[in-house]
Amino acid sequence: MDLVVSTLLWTWKFTKEASPWLLLGFLFAGLLKAFVPSELILRYLGQRNLRSILTATLVGIPLPLVYTS
Repeated sequence: MDLVVSTLLWTWKFTKEASPWLLLGFLFAGLLKAFVPSELILRYLGQRNLRSILTATLVGIPLPLVYTS
């Protein structure tokens, strides 16, 4: 029974810590969807070439660094 209670408490603590960041991420994604045209994203990331891969990599590298700080 202690295992169940400690698991539930850990889950609640993790949810409380992560929820502001999730909401911020949802807000950012919504703003991108509303204000950045899909054609712009497809132009830079939608092709199967080295430039698209490098651009996606450069955009994606800071994401885990921002989340863990």
